[in-house]
Amino acid sequence: MKQAIRQTYVFLDDNNQIVGSQDARYTYSNMMRAFHSSLMTESTFINYLVELTACWTIFMLLSGCYMLVKKKLFSTKSKKLKFQKIHAVLGLIITIPLFIFILTGLPWSAVMGSQISKLSETVPEWGNTELSVNPPNSNVNEIPWATRSNDTPASDEDHSGHHGSSAVDTDIPYQLEIGEIEDTALKNGVSYPFSIIYPGDEEGVFTVSKGSNSGVTGLDVSPYEETTAYFDQYSGEKLGQIDFEDYGLIVKWFTWGIPLHEGHLFGWPNKILNILVCLTFLGTIFFGFYSMIKRSKTFKSAVPKRTNRPLSWGAIVVLLYWGRDISP
Repeated sequence: MKQAIRQTYVFLDDNNQIVGSQDARYTYSNMMRAFHSSLMTESTFINYLVELTACWTIFMLLSGCYMLVKKKLFSTKSKKLKFQKIHAVLGLIITIPLFIFILTGLPWSAVMGSQISKLSETVPEWGNTELSVNPPNSNVNEIPWATRSNDTPASDEDHSGHHGSSAVDTDIPYQLEIGEIEDTALKNGVSYPFSIIYPGDEEGVFTVSKGSNSGVTGLDVSPYEETTAYFDQYSGEKLGQIDFEDYGLIVKWFTWGIPLHEGHLFGWPNKILNILVCLTFLGTIFFGFYSMIKRSKTFKSAVPKRTNRPLSWGAIVVLLYWGRDISP
């Protein structure tokens, strides 16, 4: 069984000496991510339910717009339909922004996220373009979403005898120090702020990245500035680099969409917009529920009656077909 990766944020002074550390799970941003995706349970099943809820919301928005036109709620003056009209108008106002927010959150989901990732790998002009080197395989938050699910280029071990021992406490001899990698990255045009990811083994590489969705305060950059560069851990030679311009259409869209979804694409206005959409959505739910109760004297009689229609075997077959690869 594959063990979950645990991350620790380490803080260094000007001499690269450790002055503090923090478990990455307990930062505010990562705790909110965990709550948002699985209610902090880390359960795949809960993640599926969250994804199902998001997708069902899209269906409710589209069907609600249809009912708005079908019932002609815009032009109605009936007092009985007052709260239905408010419910419908609020829903119409947030249909497009809420649809965008849901769509930009799907890359992190269990089912749709894996399908989007596969599509970006299968169709290079839509996803990740074919480069001379392969981007890294890493699950850490600092790696941009576009370059998280591919293979890692290997360092040239023939260079391992050209350098002295590293001052970093690792089991890999002759590895460059982090300060040397930092200087090398700057010389190769990677400007601050950026993250440095250590190699996982003797054949791994140093990964220097700037991401628009790092989740770490102060590390997020504009999508246009997003880049991932790979350096040989023994020689410091740059083995390859992937910039925003190298992404395909799908990856570019989600590189913009994820920080928009998280509320830091364009600063405080992005956060305020997200809050307004969420509050309007809650208001839509309230007025929809309230209008249902108002249509009758008791809650029991307001519940829709069960229809005596035959079981839809076609729908069951479709659900089984699309869910055949899902294994909690």
